[in-house]
Amino acid sequence: MKLSRWVVAGLIVLLGCLQAWDSGVFAAGPFVQVLAWTGIAIPATAALLRASFLGTMAAVIASAVLEIAARVVSPVPLPELLLVSVIAALLLFVPAAVRPRSTV
Repeated sequence: MKLSRWVVAGLIVLLGCLQAWDSGVFAAGPFVQVLAWTGIAIPATAALLRASFLGTMAAVIASAVLEIAARVVSPVPLPELLLVSVIAALLLFVPAAVRPRSTV
């Protein structure tokens, strides 16, 4: 199944925002919120731009680093915020991994 890049980006943003809300990002300060939202936006942008494999990998790693930084500097606990990067990685890499390869 081939997902449109707009669908993948929309799913990353939707599921990322839901996970950030569930983790309690809104109770943290504005700096932590900016880190979290940027961590959500980077993989979605990589999906829209159809980045190369290395570009997509860099986007997911940058997202994870930003989410970890948000957890470290946050005055409130953000228990499952790193799941945003896991969701993004699954949506970006699994369709490419299960795509049938041409044998010709």
